[in-house]
Amino acid sequence: MGFQHGVSQSFKFLVYRVLRENHLCGTLCYSVVKHPFNHKIFPTMSDKFQTFCFSHSGSWFLPFLWLSLLVGLSACSWTGDDRSDCPSGFRIRLQPALHAQIQPDSGTGVITDEIDTLSLYVFDAQGQFVCLHTENRQSLTENDYIITLPLEYKDGDVYELVFWAGGDNRHYRMPQLTPGSSTRDELTLRLERDGDGRQDDELGHLWYGHLRLSRIQPSELTSVSVPMLKDSNRFVITLHDTSGQGLDADDYDFTLLADNGRMNADNEVMTGDRVTYAAYHTESASETEPAPTRTGEVSLARARLNTLRLLADQEARLVVTDRTSGQKVVDVDLTRYLLMTRPLFEESNGVELSDQDYLDYEDRFNVIFYLTPMGKLEALNINGWIIRLNDAQL
Repeated sequence: MGFQHGVSQSFKFLVYRVLRENHLCGTLCYSVVKHPFNHKIFPTMSDKFQTFCFSHSGSWFLPFLWLSLLVGLSACSWTGDDRSDCPSGFRIRLQPALHAQIQPDSGTGVITDEIDTLSLYVFDAQGQFVCLHTENRQSLTENDYIITLPLEYKDGDVYELVFWAGGDNRHYRMPQLTPGSSTRDELTLRLERDGDGRQDDELGHLWYGHLRLSRIQPSELTSVSVPMLKDSNRFVITLHDTSGQGLDADDYDFTLLADNGRMNADNEVMTGDRVTYAAYHTESASETEPAPTRTGEVSLARARLNTLRLLADQEARLVVTDRTSGQKVVDVDLTRYLLMTRPLFEESNGVELSDQDYLDYEDRFNVIFYLTPMGKLEALNINGWIIRLNDAQL
């Protein structure tokens, strides 16, 4: 866990842990913690707990153990009224924003399975950068995905927190902010791509969260939850040949064009940063068509693509091009067709969602395009929902 800060106060505290087995063996462990505000006190200490343990068998050790505990606990005034040296700030639990509404029993597993790193940016009420707090999978797992964020108490202070978290983050770039001088307007997330604006790697999962906090109590940790939105999407795009002729995935170029390569601190997609998302994996396949009118082996060309956040009012154009002829086999505004499945999703799950909530919730789409013997698009299947097309709809 790392922490960069712009707050001047320093303090330290001791954590005592007692393990007893069968009432016979007592083990006293104490850990000196490198507190975020304590760099000057322990400048060479690692970011992990420095732990020292003593153990002894026999009942005579227990009085000494409890006496030591009382002495240690008094360092944070837990035995008295003065708690000015205790940490203040927040205990923050990560929660998926829409899953509780759509899948009440899903819990936090959807997040814990996909987050390996987390960056938490703290700003004051004027939007000035205060500090950056980071977590890794080990620290998140050990603390049940609850983040402890110590903050200096000042009466009436308001803090704004911006979270970006996910898996492999090597494709995402965020600026280096300076405490006390940088502002929230400078915080953006930009997707890396080549010089032609093309991105053909499998992107790590990306989650976004935002909190505005104003209930800091002196010498207390306040528990809050942050709703996290999914900012990345994955697609499996399949060309389904209905003529009996073979399809080879290597004969086609699969791309998704979207103006969503950069986002600001409010998770708003910033225009003017177009990305060409290319397939990071392709394969040819075949399957047995069970329908009575189309029996036998059916040829498939399949590609996997990903993209950052899709907006309901912004086009994301899927283009599949025949490499040999240059003909565009598929050229559609994919966002439009994804949203056609929202009413079906609502009916199936008994919920009501806006177009944007639907796109923010669903992050995996399996899209099948059915081609006629002439190579034209006649229908598509999105996550099991079939949409019939005519020329006017393309």
